[in-house]
Amino acid sequence: MKKRAFYLIIYLLFIKMGYAFSPPQIQTRLTDDNTKVTDYLFSLDDKVQSAVFTRNGFTWIVFDRLLWTQGNPLFNTPLFKNAQIIPNETNTILQLVLPQNLFPQVQKKGNLWIFSLAEKKENINTLPIIPLKKEQGIYFKAEKTNPIEWTDPITQERLIAFPLSLPEEYISSEYTVPSLKILPTVQGIAIAPKTDELQMIEEDNGFLLTAPNGLFENEKIPFEWEAKQELLDFSIYKNLTQQDFFTEKNRIQSLISNAPPQQKEDFHLEMARLYLSQNIPSQALEILANTEQEEKSLCLKAVALSLLNRDEEALQLFEQVKNVNLSLYFWKSLVHPKKRLLSLHISQMDFPDRLKATILSKALQKAFKQNDIAAQNTLLENFSKITKNPYQTQLYYFLTGQKAENNNKPLEALTNYEKAIQGPFSFIQQSALFKKTDLALKNNTITSEEAIHIFENLAFSLRNTEMEANLLKRLAQLYSAQNNYTKALQTYKNLLTITPIPNLPETMTDLFTKALLDNQITSPLERVAFFNEFKELIPNNQIGNKITHLIVHDLISLDLLEHAYQISITLAEHRLKGEEQQILILETALIALLNQKPLEALKALRLMTNPPLTPTLTEQKAIIEAETLKALKKPYKQILQSINIEKIKQPDYFHPSLQIFFIKIKETLEQPQ
Repeated sequence: MKKRAFYLIIYLLFIKMGYAFSPPQIQTRLTDDNTKVTDYLFSLDDKVQSAVFTRNGFTWIVFDRLLWTQGNPLFNTPLFKNAQIIPNETNTILQLVLPQNLFPQVQKKGNLWIFSLAEKKENINTLPIIPLKKEQGIYFKAEKTNPIEWTDPITQERLIAFPLSLPEEYISSEYTVPSLKILPTVQGIAIAPKTDELQMIEEDNGFLLTAPNGLFENEKIPFEWEAKQELLDFSIYKNLTQQDFFTEKNRIQSLISNAPPQQKEDFHLEMARLYLSQNIPSQALEILANTEQEEKSLCLKAVALSLLNRDEEALQLFEQVKNVNLSLYFWKSLVHPKKRLLSLHISQMDFPDRLKATILSKALQKAFKQNDIAAQNTLLENFSKITKNPYQTQLYYFLTGQKAENNNKPLEALTNYEKAIQGPFSFIQQSALFKKTDLALKNNTITSEEAIHIFENLAFSLRNTEMEANLLKRLAQLYSAQNNYTKALQTYKNLLTITPIPNLPETMTDLFTKALLDNQITSPLERVAFFNEFKELIPNNQIGNKITHLIVHDLISLDLLEHAYQISITLAEHRLKGEEQQILILETALIALLNQKPLEALKALRLMTNPPLTPTLTEQKAIIEAETLKALKKPYKQILQSINIEKIKQPDYFHPSLQIFFIKIKETLEQPQ
């Protein structure tokens, strides 16, 4: 946590100095259809979110953090020739005038945020915009985001942007309802609201825009919106109960009955999607039998046949689907259980190698994540035969290294990981370095100290990635092996904030116990600091009681008597019984007297509701109780009449400081008053 805080401070200092990042690299390229594109490459954190859209002659670029501030000189490039920074304390909002007949595009490659100007507008995949009648709002299936609001300085129009980090997430065309306009974007979401009461509510895999009085007039929603959902993405139906399923089924059936003729087809497809989402492919096929043989229908039929394990029939249908967007939908969901259908289809279609590589790389990552060996082999074979850009080549070497490691071929794995490391800076490069270091550690070709140094550096660059959990787990194991219990437990705590791991709390409790009871931490100050940082790991048993009592003694040694009293009285009141409890009650009262707080001492003594268990404890209690009453200026001599003060033994089970204090009290009470 300290290291992350350090990097954050450095980052903020750089921003304040006006050096948020270096000037962009500029490159010009031709696409497969000879379209000229100029790329502006910015090196940013790969978690930066942005929104990009064009309106009223201006192109807006909105970042979710402060990269430029008003007064910072913008870079001397054609992109920023006519640009200004809109004042904002927490975000960057740029207003640009781009050359005519050039279309903006957005890409992300690792930590490179690429803004491009192209001579031709490319087809894009729209974000699903799903109006929900029951909530009277609009659902966006997108990652978590924070809204950014500002006023257009020219038109004085209120605008709100929802920056996103994935370049696939756009709005393809404008949608208007009485309360707002959803604007077409190149990246992210942008709206022009007509109400001040908009609310954003987080939902599963997305968020809901709504308002107290709703967004729709008389709940009328355009029919085309009802079917504006990704064809093979069934996630909006994933959590339906049986009752919800029938409710949704009846709703769509009502839409089919009441829709204009040209819209019925869309709702038949939506009914088929509903059945497929609940793994009822036979019912979906019945619905689809009455639809036109268009590509959407063919694609859904192929999915249904795949779920029925009728692979050959599914492939024959899917081969008729030539629409690139539908193919992209298919790899997004990877509906077919073994993924081979997708691989065969993509390799046989007349797509550019660049598109094939993009689709197959996504499928490969899912195949490895799901440990689908057959799909890995098929996809890697196809992937090796096509031309790939440097990032896809890097991914190929990383995955072949992972496959070799899984097949117990460490030398081959190391070779491929090294090739991946030599590629461009990216999440894959850092992941390959982690895998290579871990493999070298297992083969004893690197020391634990060297591995820890590399892993600590990677912990920052792999933060918020799929690899972070594995990295933290290995790092904690290395710290544990070196008996560095503080670092091990700190790392395990960070790991638990990412993902729950069975039995990890028990492992952490064992480390906590070992550190405190096996003389691994010898300084009282270090023990108290360690205890305070990880006290939630105290086991609820006799060992936990022993640890707590040990810390009480350390606090007394450090003269932190108030803390010692609070912990010991809680331990005595809630966790101990019998003689052990009574000894601690007397010790707690002594702590309060030593701290000159007799009322707290009296509170502790009142916990001893039963008579002391032994004559020795009876005599010691009489001494402590008499001193407490004496300090409160109350009668106390009667308590001493039944004991022989001179013969009372020194309590060797108290802390040494309390033993000395007890003897002083005893000697004072022995003197004639």
